[in-house]
Amino acid sequence: MKMLTYAEEWGRTNTLPNVRDMHLDKLGIARSDGHFRSFFKCRDYYYLHFIEKGRGTFVLDGVPHDAPAGTLIFFYPGVSVSYHDAPQSPWRFAWARLYGRDLTPALKQLGITRRNPCIQAREVETLQLRLHDLFHRLRRSPRDDAFLPYSACWELLILLRGHLNVAPPPPVPIPLLEQAQSILNEPMQALPNVEQLAQKLGVGRVTLFRLFREHLKTSPTEHIDEIRYQRACTMLAESNLKLKEIAAVCGLASPQYFSNWFSRRAGAPPRTYRANARH
Repeated sequence: MKMLTYAEEWGRTNTLPNVRDMHLDKLGIARSDGHFRSFFKCRDYYYLHFIEKGRGTFVLDGVPHDAPAGTLIFFYPGVSVSYHDAPQSPWRFAWARLYGRDLTPALKQLGITRRNPCIQAREVETLQLRLHDLFHRLRRSPRDDAFLPYSACWELLILLRGHLNVAPPPPVPIPLLEQAQSILNEPMQALPNVEQLAQKLGVGRVTLFRLFREHLKTSPTEHIDEIRYQRACTMLAESNLKLKEIAAVCGLASPQYFSNWFSRRAGAPPRTYRANARH
C-alpha cells in the first residue's frame, strides 16, 4: 500500500552492453499524506531514500531504523524492506534506484554499509535543493544519451559525499622505519646522526640498530653515511653551494671535516670531484 499525494520520477533504460556497470536508472521525488506504507525485496539493485521532511521507520531484514528528516538510507540487493511514515509527521522524500558491482565499495567510502545503511545528512535543505535540481535536469535531458545513466550515478554519489556526516578515517600509524627514512630523505635539512635520529623517533639506539639490521641489513651509522655520501656527490656535481653549506646539509661540523671525510669515501677531494663531474 502506498498513499502519496505527489510523486514524479525520471527513468532511463541502460542501453550500453554491461548492465552491471554503475548506473542510475530511476530518480524520483514524492510526498506522503501520512499513511505511506511499502514493502518489497530488493533484487539486483540498490535503493536510496532521502527523507527531506517528516518522520517514520524503515525495517531492513527485520532490523528497524528510525528515519527523521535528514536521514539517508540505502537498501542493498537481496534485502527485505518495509517502511512507513508517521501520520502526524508525513514524509517528503527523494528516492533513486542504482545498479553496479562497484557500488558497495563506493558506498563504504560514504560511510554506508549493509550493516549500517543509515546516515545523517548535513545541510538538509541544500541537499534537497541539489537533488531536485539533478532530478529536473535529468527530466530535461535528451532521451538518446546512452551515457546519462552512468554520469548521473556518479553525479549523485559525488553530491551525497559533499553532504554526509562521514567521520574521517582514523590516522594510519606510520611505521618506524618509514618515519626514519622520511627524516633522512629531507633534502635541505641537516642530516641527523644516529643519536639525533633516535631522539627524533623517540626510541633508543638499541631499538634503532635492531630496526635497521632487521629490515635493511645494515646499521643506522652505515645507512646515514651512505645517504650523506650520495647527497654530497649530488650537491657537488649539480649545485654551486660552498663546501661549508654542503657540509651543513650533510650534517658535518665543518668544511675541513667534510673535506677529509669525502676524500676518504670518494678517493678525491670535494673540489676535484666537482671539477671532474662537470667535464
